[in-house]
Amino acid sequence: MFKFLSLKDIEKYTFYQAKYQYYRKFNLYGFGAFCCVFILLFVTEISGNTVITMSSLLIRCLVLIPYFALVLVDKKHKDYRSLSIISHLLAHTIILTSIDLVILNHSPSTASINFIFMGYLLLIASFCSPPSYSIISQWFLIAEIYAASRIISISNFYLLFIYAFQVVAMLNIISVFVTKLFYDNYLKSKKLDFITYHDNLTECFNRNMLRKLLNKDDKFVFTKSPVSILLFDIDYFKRVNDTYGHDQGDVILKRVAKVITESISVKSYCFRWGGEEFLVLLENSTFENGVKTAESIREKIAAVDDLICRITISAGVKQYEGGEYLQCIKMADQALYKAKTNGRNQVQIFTHEPS
Repeated sequence: MFKFLSLKDIEKYTFYQAKYQYYRKFNLYGFGAFCCVFILLFVTEISGNTVITMSSLLIRCLVLIPYFALVLVDKKHKDYRSLSIISHLLAHTIILTSIDLVILNHSPSTASINFIFMGYLLLIASFCSPPSYSIISQWFLIAEIYAASRIISISNFYLLFIYAFQVVAMLNIISVFVTKLFYDNYLKSKKLDFITYHDNLTECFNRNMLRKLLNKDDKFVFTKSPVSILLFDIDYFKRVNDTYGHDQGDVILKRVAKVITESISVKSYCFRWGGEEFLVLLENSTFENGVKTAESIREKIAAVDDLICRITISAGVKQYEGGEYLQCIKMADQALYKAKTNGRNQVQIFTHEPS
């Protein structure tokens, strides 16, 4: 029922990062609105005692420090772990600030309402956080209520304490079930994205994914780092299909796709470009590294010996230098054609010489 609790490593990070991104605006705007209201409430404290009023305003403005830290980290860092911690620290900063204001204004009668109201802050933070972060943070509310009771005299303290236990328990349950609901939708969305952006047979990316990597001028969006374009084609694949059947041809296609995807980094992309053609975009790759990677993949394919027949691949390599993406792929295709005409089972680079 709660499978998200058993997530580990990259799957866990990806899930909770997606959860934060989904609720991040709710988190930022919710805390932003709460901070504004919290500061403006000093108007209700205006009295003849100017010293207390100005001190109250100064204390209330302290909540802006963790809020701006949250906004800054969200803009620059975007890691759910640090953002979740800052969100809960912000919530507790407001709670502790409220305690200071109760002490400053000598108004213990407002403490009960403030504490329960502050539970909503912890609820806002829990939407973006893993349940473990939220549950620990929410139980700190009990400790803060107890600490406040030692400093100020709160009427009906034990009743408030019992009620606070119920509120925290409810917040714990909400934190878990919000995460579960998001996880269910996350799995559905992930499955839909996989169908949309992957080839059904080989599980490589399809051309829909390629379009996501392009800007409006049909240029690759990740041009800040060097990109190598590799185009592979299985040699004599039609003969394999005619001799052994399309079922065995599909087995070969899946095996070639697996070898290619396992040979490139997670930041690179492998597409099924045509029937037996595969396009690889190597991010942060120099031309020399692109040729080396293509040669390594060719050798691995040639060494596969557990298929119905031996297979080889030919490859063309071209460094992306900006401009319209399809033109660069055509140049890689020219290099691939050269590899085919020169005997197959080899890697060729694009040159400006006529084919």
